[in-house]
Amino acid sequence: MFLRRGGRRCLAWSLLFALNDDLGNLNCALTESNSIKEEYLGRFIKLYSVYVWRLDSFRRLVSQKISSGQTRELLEITRSSEMIDTTLQELYANFDTAFLKLFPDFVARFNELLTEEILPKKGEMNKMDQI
Repeated sequence: MFLRRGGRRCLAWSLLFALNDDLGNLNCALTESNSIKEEYLGRFIKLYSVYVWRLDSFRRLVSQKISSGQTRELLEITRSSEMIDTTLQELYANFDTAFLKLFPDFVARFNELLTEEILPKKGEMNKMDQI
């Protein structure tokens, strides 16, 4: 009778150790997930604080140009797409960086899907390699 109970205890301890090991693995995964979330929330906040700063700088420039009667210069500034182009380039670069940090093997896996007919020829730049 004692051996039977002892066998159950041994089985229970084995199960407990296995479950504890699984719990440790889940905790590691949660810690990594939280770290990634914190990193990207920080990146998001930094990016938007830069955008708010730029918008405020532009607002002050507009106010100054209007106050000093420089409407022609202001019209030229607002017709230019340079600010939008620069901002979009930064947005794309930030997205690419974040995406490849989350999915580091994306480029290699994507390229594996391409057939010989689609792959760039030697000497041609592959857009995915530029990222």
